[in-house]
Amino acid sequence: MKKEWIEVAAQMGGKDAFLVMQPHVKYLKQAFASVVDPISDQVQQLTYILRVDGNVRVWNLPFVSNIDMSLKDSYISVDIAVPLHEWKKAGGDLADYISHAFREGMQQSLLVLKQAGVAIDADELARKLNDALNVYQRSVTAGLPTTHA
Repeated sequence: MKKEWIEVAAQMGGKDAFLVMQPHVKYLKQAFASVVDPISDQVQQLTYILRVDGNVRVWNLPFVSNIDMSLKDSYISVDIAVPLHEWKKAGGDLADYISHAFREGMQQSLLVLKQAGVAIDADELARKLNDALNVYQRSVTAGLPTTHA
């Protein structure tokens, strides 16, 4: 079985954050499970790490940050900040926020890869990312409650 090329991880700042974000993380992982073919020979893994502020820990990170790349280990990772005020909003705002952050993370990752001289099909990456995010947003709409507290 092939490993996902785009992977999702999360670090929660408390049980409060976990309770709200766990379904989102599940839906994101399911949506990206089908993205198994790398977009580059030099980079085999793109990992989004959600840093979710909670009642125990607050990261105070910018929207998208800490882009880390290792050509030796063939990966690039991006931190996505999810502050308290974002996940406490009602409705589909959180899914929109996360989708926007993933797209911004992709754009920033592409800049880092380009600066490192990594050949990558940016259009194909954008297509796969957008397809998976559309699946994620449909899953959220179908399965999550409408308010977060």
